[in-house]
Amino acid sequence: METRPPRAKTRSIKLIFGFGVVAGLVWAGAVLYRPAQSAANSRQSDRAAKSSDLPSSDAALSQFRQTVEPILKDRCYDCHGDGEMSGGLAFDSLKTEDDILRNPELWYKVLRNTRAGIMPPKKKNHLTLDQQQALEKWIEVAAFGLDPQNPDPGRVTMRRLNRAEYRNTIRDLMGVDFDTESAFPSDDVGYGFDGIGDVQTISPMRMEKFLEAAQFIVSKAVPVVPRALSKQFAIGKDFRTADGTKDGNKMTFYQHREVSHTFRALAAGDYRVVISGNVDGVTRRDPQRCTVSVRSDGREFFKNEYRWYDCEFFTDER
Repeated sequence: METRPPRAKTRSIKLIFGFGVVAGLVWAGAVLYRPAQSAANSRQSDRAAKSSDLPSSDAALSQFRQTVEPILKDRCYDCHGDGEMSGGLAFDSLKTEDDILRNPELWYKVLRNTRAGIMPPKKKNHLTLDQQQALEKWIEVAAFGLDPQNPDPGRVTMRRLNRAEYRNTIRDLMGVDFDTESAFPSDDVGYGFDGIGDVQTISPMRMEKFLEAAQFIVSKAVPVVPRALSKQFAIGKDFRTADGTKDGNKMTFYQHREVSHTFRALAAGDYRVVISGNVDGVTRRDPQRCTVSVRSDGREFFKNEYRWYDCEFFTDER
């Protein structure tokens, strides 16, 4: 009995592949903050090594007094200065360095409302183009600390997959429908969604669950037994007679005889059976014929009739 031609595989290759898949599945589920932090530190070092266009605190205050404050007096003090405090805001109350340079929430509102044309109100004179550009430049550079020479997009969040995404990914990549609802804790929810990267966390318990899940998925997706098995052979002397002996004697046309041999299949599948033999008659021709029947687990799957030959080899395959 033999199977289809085997493919060479070693245990070490299977182990390496298995560990690689486990590592990939854990990476898919996990959030790694260290690389992002290292990247942020690297950007800070690069920015420190480059020249910067950010003004000093004294220069920023001087620019405010010379450029921004006159614009506010001209366009905004009717409602937000000189005793007026519409909306709880009075620009002439900004006296100290912290009031002016450490107040990004205030300047964000100013920038947003002036850009949208909401402030000054329609009944008042809007800012001229030069005034708007001067105000925006001071807010972005001095109040927000944005350096045009070294822009910083901020920390990039390396997010993990939530339970639904993990299940879909494993099903598409590995062909395993893994029940993440019962295997993993509930996902963190922020703003009504469970896929917000900045909200998602990973605890030691969740990491353990990722490792367990990865090992389980690999055990289901990667076969332990090779798909192609090696060939199995049995020659005449390997077959047993009805009484369990192995005599190796030839079988004649004139005697009914049964012999058997046990083949063990290591995995379920389709197998190819090849039967090889020969008919070696005596010198005088004999018209007698014989029938050979082959059974497996009690079921006949091969039967053929042979006639007399002086010496003839044959091979049959099923």
